[in-house]
Amino acid sequence: MKVNLNIFKPVKAVNFTGFNHKKSENGTQEFEFNFPYDSKKYDCYLEVFSVKKDRNDNYNVDKMLKNTDLNVNSVKIPNGGVKIDMGYAYDELESKAPFAYRYKLVDKHDNSKSFYQVDAGSVIDYSKNGNFDKFNLVMQNGTQVAKGGSMTLALPDSYAVGWVYDDNGKPILNKNVEEKSKYATKTFSNKMGGNLAGIEANVDRLKKAGYSRIVSTPIFTDDSLSSHSYWNKNCMQMSNSIGNIDNYASLQKKLFKNGMNFVSDGAFVNEGLEGVHFKHMLKWGEQSPYYNWFRASGLQSGPLSMGIFAKNKDYVEHKIVNSPYKYEQGEDGQIKSSKNPDYDAKKPTFVQIYDSRLVSEEDKKDTKHLIKSYDKLDTGNAYDINNHNDTVVPYSFEINPETYNKNVKNLNAYNKNADKKIMLNQPLAAKFLTQSESYVLEDKYENGFETWDANTDIAKLNFVFSHADTKRLENLDPHEKEFQTNKIKAKNFEAQDYVVNSGKYWTRNK
Repeated sequence: MKVNLNIFKPVKAVNFTGFNHKKSENGTQEFEFNFPYDSKKYDCYLEVFSVKKDRNDNYNVDKMLKNTDLNVNSVKIPNGGVKIDMGYAYDELESKAPFAYRYKLVDKHDNSKSFYQVDAGSVIDYSKNGNFDKFNLVMQNGTQVAKGGSMTLALPDSYAVGWVYDDNGKPILNKNVEEKSKYATKTFSNKMGGNLAGIEANVDRLKKAGYSRIVSTPIFTDDSLSSHSYWNKNCMQMSNSIGNIDNYASLQKKLFKNGMNFVSDGAFVNEGLEGVHFKHMLKWGEQSPYYNWFRASGLQSGPLSMGIFAKNKDYVEHKIVNSPYKYEQGEDGQIKSSKNPDYDAKKPTFVQIYDSRLVSEEDKKDTKHLIKSYDKLDTGNAYDINNHNDTVVPYSFEINPETYNKNVKNLNAYNKNADKKIMLNQPLAAKFLTQSESYVLEDKYENGFETWDANTDIAKLNFVFSHADTKRLENLDPHEKEFQTNKIKAKNFEAQDYVVNSGKYWTRNK
């Protein structure tokens, strides 16, 4: 399907769902149906069905209903959708009665070819052996997309901490997790340990308190590094520390039964430093197909600066994970290497920095696993870590093990003649040894790539060809300038498609 986005003209907000419920100008209840399709290839029709309950109180499709207002069985949907007063248009549909619907797409060139689609939401599914046989179920007295009332904001990592999902996907209270977070100080880098289970366990209480909607920080970003999940890693995946797709489905069902809905914030305009596309660019530079997804012209003149070192570097340490070498340092500052029997050549090698106050000695010495989150939630002093500049996020970056080994040899050469040796557990060693061909770890300032509002943890996605791109290409000859311009614009559209498709992915049934 071809999607045209004119970014230079004001447009209505992107609507990822095809179904909406609202009041008309006359005050009557209307249902709006709008399914995105390629109008050059297909005609789209709406089919409406009555439903009835079986003995287990499950709804089943009964029969197709005729739109008596238009005198048709299937309502053709034009671009922009169609609005229907269900009580007026379908005589057989009782007032406020539930109903089912689906979309039928018919090939314009061969009417014998057709297929069906449904919207996100509650679905009656009879599909077997790969054959599509689904219907959307609408409870006219139940939860609607457009719903008024009070809402509450929930940060899953900090909300009702202690609730977890058991092996059967049911929320249960874990006293150990609850006690660990009870007296801890929330900081920029730690994680309290909450997840979707805490929200699901409190749906009944929230309903009784009068809430009709829960608004959360992002959950569709695959960001399990931060507590807030705004550092997008892959927006086709959920943040693992918050829950999995089955946990999300369980929460949605609980909310639906209580007439409530759920809104997750999005972080679709950027990627964190651990983003899958950003890391690919970091590894392969201008050869990466994602190079122009970002504005990272600094790679043309040298490695990019990752602004991740805290202002107070006294507690910054690093470790190397899955290296073919083991390293030991003597009191003279010389580092000896030996073969690492645990090295897995099929996996990448990483360097990781961390706050030594928040990591156990066991995790510091573990060269097989990365630190996913800090074992200690705080230092015991509420004034030690208060803002972004105080914070050491446990970032990890892929590195060529031979590059790291070369850095070790250079450090040995430096220590041989230096009065003050640089030791492996010191912040200077973390800077010295983690230098690679494509990046260096630096203090928290923006350098080499465009970030989101100067936030050094977030790389801005490049959606449009800008004046900055024009200036960067102005000294090229006309043919090369045209080639590079078209190349950048093509990548602009790729980045846009990634965002649009991620929204469609999470709001449509598969």
